[in-house]
Amino acid sequence: MSEVKNIIEFEKAKESMKKNISDGEINALFMGLLKIIKRTAYQNANSQILQDCIMANENFRQTLKELQQTQISLKKEQEEKLNLLNIVEKQKEQICNLVKKLQSCN
Repeated sequence: MSEVKNIIEFEKAKESMKKNISDGEINALFMGLLKIIKRTAYQNANSQILQDCIMANENFRQTLKELQQTQISLKKEQEEKLNLLNIVEKQKEQICNLVKKLQSCN
């Protein structure tokens, strides 16, 4: 008996398919298709926006890392400059002292 339920009678199915589709049904199908297209477009747009945000965040993170490295480098260079200025100042004092000694000897 269960095998009989699975059999499709093509003549009856064919008769039910001969029915004409009304304008309302066509309009409903068209509106349903539009909703699906809009939903898909919205999801694709959201996906693209999300990807753009992820990329922008990664670029921002990388820029912050580079900025921090640059700040560290600048601080080291400033310290080196101050050390060199101190050395130059000490050497100026030594030169002045040597010039004074030379003048006093003459």
